[in-house]
Formats: sequence, structure tokens, C-alpha cells
Amino acid sequence: MARSKSKHIRLIMRRRKQHKQRMKRRKAEAKVAGAARPAKKPAAPRKAPAAHAPAAPGPAVPAPAAPAPAAPAPAAPAPAAPGTSGFAYREWIGSVYPRGATQGQLLPMYAQRLSAVEIASSNTRVPNPELLESWATSVPPGFHFALKAPSRVSHELGAGKVMARALAPFLDALERLGDSLGPMLVQVPASVKADRRALASFLSALPEDLRVAFDFHHPSWHDDGTLRLLSEHEAALVLTDSGEGAPRLTLTADFTYLRIRRDDDRPEIIDEWAERLGLLTRRGIDVYAFIKHDRRGAAVDRAARLAALLRTESELGEQAMLS
Repeated sequence: MARSKSKHIRLIMRRRKQHKQRMKRRKAEAKVAGAARPAKKPAAPRKAPAAHAPAAPGPAVPAPAAPAPAAPAPAAPAPAAPGTSGFAYREWIGSVYPRGATQGQLLPMYAQRLSAVEIASSNTRVPNPELLESWATSVPPGFHFALKAPSRVSHELGAGKVMARALAPFLDALERLGDSLGPMLVQVPASVKADRRALASFLSALPEDLRVAFDFHHPSWHDDGTLRLLSEHEAALVLTDSGEGAPRLTLTADFTYLRIRRDDDRPEIIDEWAERLGLLTRRGIDVYAFIKHDRRGAAVDRAARLAALLRTESELGEQAMLS
């Protein structure tokens, strides 16, 4: 089991490195786009090799040893996106939001404090494309929306590729979010037992650039076969902290998706998660973490605390790279 998980992590890091290399190439190409390229200098003619006298007999001189390969550079710290499950709660007006705040003002205010939000309403209906587009224009660059997939997908996952195609209207609407689109959350209820063939069919039919996180509730899904399948498609396994013991940091993609559902609001809980998630961001793993909302709005403060702690972890990681 440990060897299998180690293999998963190596695969993830290799894919992460390849992705970053592709992004560097794209940035370099963008800088020279439209600019005239300087003509290449003609190659200098090669000189004919000088004639050598035959070597005198004697002991062979060993060739100089090849220089040792340079150690690979450490991965740059990855961004972290903590947030809450939802943002538009009336009971938050007067605590999270000022009194008199309108519905249209809530998201911009929320985005001033946090960099991601999990949207649950998409689980019951396809979001209005115009609404999503207005959301995208209301938040700063780097803000992400994680949306739950329709419940039909979760309950009928066994339909595989057919169900993935049925997602088309939902995915078309998500395109309106542009760069603000985060992962799609697929919650598979306890009534759905493991069917890895159907899951493979479903995953293969999804857009390659769509980040997907799976929250499996039936224990039959939690084995190496599922982990290998998720790893092959760069899909994440959702980590859930419901107060019954912190879950293991199981990685199957270049990002992780955490849901903190416990009602315990002690600062130590957030501090412990910041330490654990910091290990991932320093290895180049993107982190999405969403805290269950509460009537008082304490979830926003807890998410802001997690964001601040992870920001500090990232700064320490950058300093370590420069030292």
C-alpha cells in the first residue's frame, strides 16, 4: 500500500513539473509574439581536425570524470485557496457583511477576504450562465469557484460516458467563469457502490483541462484501484474532516480538495491543518480548502486564518528556495 502511494506521488510530481514547463514555454512564447525574430547568425565553418602523431606506448590515461548532474530545483510553493461553503447567507449580514449590504455586494466583499468559495446550489440546478459571468467579473484575479456537480451525476455514475455527456449543459455554463473556474466537486453517495469501469468511462469523457474532485461515501471505493484510476486522470480524492479524526493526505492529482465539516471552532484545528497543507504547497500541490458555514459567520474568520497561515508557509518556502 505504501509503495503504491509513493508511486502515485512520484507520478503527480512528474506531471506537475511537466505542467510548469509547459506554462514557462507559453509565457516565453507570449513575450515574443508579434516581435520580429532576429536572424540567426550563420554557423562558423568547422575547422578540420588537427593531425595527431601516434600516441606513444604507455599506461592509458583515464578520461576525466563527467560532472555530477545538478540537483533538481525544489518546486515553487503552490497557491492555496481557502474559503467557505457558500457566501450569500442572510444571517451573515451584520457580522461578516455590514448591515444594509445588498445581495449584489456580498460576493465582492467576500472576495476581499478569501480567494475561493464552494457553491452547493449547482447540485440541484444548472447555474444561470449570465449569473456566473457576473460572478467572474465581481472577483479579483486568482479567485476560484468550486461547484458541485448535479446530483444526477452522483447518483447515476454507473452510466459512465453517457452521464459525462449529459453534463454538457452544466459544463457549458461553467465556461462563463473563465479563469475563475476551480474544481468540480462530484459527491458520490453511500448508496452507490464502487464501479471502477464506469468511473473510468466517466473520467475519460470529461474535458482534459477540467479539475475534478471525488467525494466517495461508500467504503468500497476506498482502495488502491480507485486511487490508481484517479491518478491516471489527474482527479483528486476529497479529504473530509468531520471531527472523527483527521484524514490521511492521499494525493492523486496536482491539487488537493479539503472539506472541513466539523463544528469545533478551536484555533488549534486550523493551525494543525495549516501545518499539514503547508507540506503540500511547498511541494507544488495546489490546495483548495472549504470550511462548513455557520450562522455566526465564524467560518469566514477560520478560513481567513487558514489563508494567512498558508501564506506564511509559502513565504518561508520561497525564502528556502532563494537561500
